[in-house]
Amino acid sequence: MLQLFEQSSQFRKWMFTDEKLSELRSSTFNKSIERCRLLIEEEEFLTLMENGSSVSEETARSAAREKASKIEFIKQTEQSTYLSAFESKVFDYGKVLKLHKNVQETAIMFIKRYYLLHTILEDDPKTMLIAAIFLAMKTENTSLGLNPLDEFLRNVPNPPSREVVIEQELRLSQGLNFEFSVKHLSWSLHGFYLDIQAYVRTISAQSDKQNQLLLADAYPRALKYLDAANLTDVTLTHWPSQIALACLIRAAKEQNAKNQSFEELMNRYLNEKFKDEQRWAGVQEILRSIKEKLVNNPPQQINKAALKEISERLNGCRNPEFIRDSRV
Repeated sequence: MLQLFEQSSQFRKWMFTDEKLSELRSSTFNKSIERCRLLIEEEEFLTLMENGSSVSEETARSAAREKASKIEFIKQTEQSTYLSAFESKVFDYGKVLKLHKNVQETAIMFIKRYYLLHTILEDDPKTMLIAAIFLAMKTENTSLGLNPLDEFLRNVPNPPSREVVIEQELRLSQGLNFEFSVKHLSWSLHGFYLDIQAYVRTISAQSDKQNQLLLADAYPRALKYLDAANLTDVTLTHWPSQIALACLIRAAKEQNAKNQSFEELMNRYLNEKFKDEQRWAGVQEILRSIKEKLVNNPPQQINKAALKEISERLNGCRNPEFIRDSRV
């Protein structure tokens, strides 16, 4: 019998192995570069021909091809850095707009999914970010009033025009294949919190208060690790419940370093939940994998100077198909 998560579009369409994820991103990026170079060449050719110069069509084509061949496109690693910066900005907008945690997690996931099949050469993350937040608010049933887009943009610092947001929202929806369901890490963590809370009440009335305090202390620590996890690739390779449990165990170990006993409580809880040794061994392997990824590949640090350089170079190598008033 399938688990509930296995029946979701997130599991069926948006979960990958590490190898498949890397392969998909490389394929998308290389195809985008190839198409972009051809279209830049075409744009330059049309410009030369429309300017009424006396050069022949063959000469114009040759000059356009030479110019396109000299363009220095951004690297895939630079795109990753650029996107990471805009994913982290969701949390900043979350504070300004007072967004629920679900909305923030959904917006980040929308950006991750969209740019698996598209690149920043085509769609500017600055405006796609705003569209992702707006679409996430609607997906998570946030109250937006009678004129939702106008009211939303009124609260966004330096917002794009409503026409741009509408256009980007449609492209985003199409890029997501209209699959908007997101299973949140925070909900999985809250589920573990409630379950451990109930478990604590069953084991010892004497230690109940102390254990509840330890759990309450560990929870915000786990949420902090969860926020970091949302900005990494583990959300595309592992189940939300697995990530949430890994973050809670990490928080428990952090408490144990302070001579507290929450890690011991967690171990007792997990032994109760996973009585089958073979199954527990498999779960431990998954948790170790998640921990290694979170420790070895934490969210990228934002370097404003590097982002500015990428942005400037990006202006010279965007796909003209997605630039207003371009000839192609």
